Amino acid sequence: MFADSLARRSRLLGATALVIATGAAVLAPTAAFADTAAPGAAKPAVSTTLGSAAKPAPLALDGAAVGSPVQSGTQVVQSFSDSEGTVSFQKPFETTLTLANTGAAIDSEIRPNLDLKWGADNAPADFTLDLWQDGAWAPVTSTGNYWHLPALSNGLGEGASHSYKLRVSLKNYTAKAPTFTGWLTAMSTTEQGPVAETQVAHVTVDGTRVQSGTQVVQSFSDSEGTVSFQKPFETTLTLANTGAAIDSEIRPNLDLKWGADNAPADFTLDLWQDGAWAPVTSTGNYWHLPALSNGLGEGASHSYKLRVSLKNYTAKAPTFTGSLTAMSTTEQGPVAETQVAHVTVDGTPVQTGSGSSTDQPGQPSGSTAVNAGLTDTAKAPASQVVRAADTSSTPSTDLTPASASLASTGGGSNSGALIGAGGALVVLGAGAVFFAQRHRRQTQN
Repeated sequence: MFADSLARRSRLLGATALVIATGAAVLAPTAAFADTAAPGAAKPAVSTTLGSAAKPAPLALDGAAVGSPVQSGTQVVQSFSDSEGTVSFQKPFETTLTLANTGAAIDSEIRPNLDLKWGADNAPADFTLDLWQDGAWAPVTSTGNYWHLPALSNGLGEGASHSYKLRVSLKNYTAKAPTFTGWLTAMSTTEQGPVAETQVAHVTVDGTRVQSGTQVVQSFSDSEGTVSFQKPFETTLTLANTGAAIDSEIRPNLDLKWGADNAPADFTLDLWQDGAWAPVTSTGNYWHLPALSNGLGEGASHSYKLRVSLKNYTAKAPTFTGSLTAMSTTEQGPVAETQVAHVTVDGTPVQTGSGSSTDQPGQPSGSTAVNAGLTDTAKAPASQVVRAADTSSTPSTDLTPASASLASTGGGSNSGALIGAGGALVVLGAGAVFFAQRHRRQTQN
């Protein structure tokens, strides 16, 4: 009896193991098939075409002579590129004088000269003249307001021309009227006499003075603007010496305030140097710009390209207007009137968006949305691809509506049949175990 019981138990365990092994063999390909991406899925081709921007066409220079017809015996035509303009303590007048030979070659030396008068009288002001040479402005020696330009020692060939780029600066003003119109007159001669008709540029002289004791004029290229967390404020500060040469060190400084009070915000200042932005050390919102250790020569100027950025905002109002003030001093005290740029400070914070997320209101996001797609694929449109959860570190680029296979989601047409077959085998195994146990009890009874 005991031997028969052991034999029946062995047969029962063997049948159970056979059913389980058969079910595992059937279901294993199903799992493997569900985890395998569709072979040969075409990857979308991504191409970037970088087109070279069209270069701007070079500016055409009009070489036509300007002025009245050449007088008898004067074959050189003189012309000013700008025959009208204004000069003041703050801003020089720039123009280019061109000499063009309209006749036969002139072999003798040509000596061009300039003077600046008020009609036929001496101008009630003093001026300086600079000539652009070798990439820099060079002063031209004057006698009063009369200047000798560099002579053309070899003359001018037939049809040849020569140009002088000029800058006239106001040095002193003695007229009673606030402005007057001066005549900048060009004359060219040789040893035999004039070779050109005189040419005149009409220059309005503005004598508005700088405050007493301040001969350096400061100016901002942009005296109004806005700074925010998204966009800095950029401007150029220029220091121009309108008086005699200053040999002592000039120290320009900047601060940014709200009227007379400290601004309810923090800023950073960058200076353009050697082709890049460099930070300027600050104390609060006060900055020392690089000093001009050699001072400023007579009529000389120096510029600083600046960028102001908003770092922190503590004002209660969304915006306020700050004053960016420039001050320049030497050991003897101020040498320039303070200059102010009005800067609107916009404290609107940077919005932190959802990045590349495409979640819609009322829908699950992240991994929840993926799980919802897996459990309810029947509700997805036919053209929609529902992505399976991807645990790899590299995002998949193989899924496209035209080429992706639903096998990767476990929603293919063969999956249901395979799962049903596996379930049927499990039911049959359970039934076999049940009937075996029942038969054993009947036998024992």
